Amino acid sequence: MALPFLYLRTLSRRTSMGGKQLSAFTVVMGASAAFWMIFAQSGSVLSLFAERHTDRVVLGFDVPASWMQSVHPLFVLLLAPFVTRLRGGVTTKVAGALGVAGLSFVVMAGAALLAQEHRVSVAWLIAVYLLYSLGEIVLAPAGLALSAAVAPPGFTNRFLALNGMFAAVGVVLGGQLYRLTAVLPLPAYFLLMGTAVLTIGVALAAVARRLRPALPV
Repeated sequence: MALPFLYLRTLSRRTSMGGKQLSAFTVVMGASAAFWMIFAQSGSVLSLFAERHTDRVVLGFDVPASWMQSVHPLFVLLLAPFVTRLRGGVTTKVAGALGVAGLSFVVMAGAALLAQEHRVSVAWLIAVYLLYSLGEIVLAPAGLALSAAVAPPGFTNRFLALNGMFAAVGVVLGGQLYRLTAVLPLPAYFLLMGTAVLTIGVALAAVARRLRPALPV
């Protein structure tokens, strides 16, 4: 998990990248990892929730829980032409993506609370995947654009790789934090994760004005 930070420090010594720009880039990339931490749990905690706690019977047919994994890419295809028209700085976009990611787990906390009494509608998960998709469409291109914009000449590929490395940090962290479901009730787990990511998004939005002058996009 420390690898992208160490690699970024190594690159800073080999380039003319300013300290303020380096710090701003690290803050935004580090915050973006929180989004991927939430996003990566689609295949674990959300899939298990779909299998164990949702009513998936449609017209007498029991929809397999694995089919729910198709909802996210479908939303991406449908929403991308509209969401990509949104304007704003990278910090604003990343903060917004963190906001919807955190909100998705707050919604899941409500669903998990109801699921303690009975199976809940699959509409809860569809709403969560909708928020996921909105966040991914906004954040993924913003991270790539920022990495390409701040990269010194000759280092573009390495900074684009850093964007992927920070995403990997989020995925690894999400996989480790999933273990908390063994000791925490699902409503508490979802609420804890959602609130944490929402807090990071709010903090990033609060410092956006200070970071913006150091960032080219």
